[in-house]
Amino acid sequence: MKSILRVYDTLEAHVLSYSLAFTTILIFIQVVLRYVFNHSLSWSEELARYIFIWQIWLGTSVAMKEGGHINLDLLKNKLSGRGRIMLELLANILMVAFCAFLVIKGWDLASSMMRRGLKSPAMRIPTWIIYSSLPFSQLIVAIRLIGKIRENLLKLFGRAGIEEPEAGKESA
Repeated sequence: MKSILRVYDTLEAHVLSYSLAFTTILIFIQVVLRYVFNHSLSWSEELARYIFIWQIWLGTSVAMKEGGHINLDLLKNKLSGRGRIMLELLANILMVAFCAFLVIKGWDLASSMMRRGLKSPAMRIPTWIIYSSLPFSQLIVAIRLIGKIRENLLKLFGRAGIEEPEAGKESA
């Protein structure tokens, strides 16, 4: 499973990097065409928006991997050892439940778009492709969270070392 996630991590990093570069170039070309040549592409703004939507949702997975989501450390910093692990375990279980909700509802929305045969206005691409970014990304986030839950359980039952925070070092 870890090797699959490593391959996915690499793919995700490349997709996000190249899509950002592509979107930047596309918007630059659109600005030049509009203000220098008084001509614009009818589809560029729509494509940039849809790429941005995918980037945002894929970014939630990257933020989960790197611990970049906001969290409240007030209670966590007061706990240590098993108490801290149990709190993290509870938080991760709740986040998996929320991800499952987003996967289910996102899938319902994307399949509704597919059944209706809706297409985007300028590019005429199926809207389910855009809406499927939500269930896809949250499934990846849930998989990452399940890995963290596994780590918490291993720590809780003594199969892995319990990390104490370093003195004077606060987590973000």
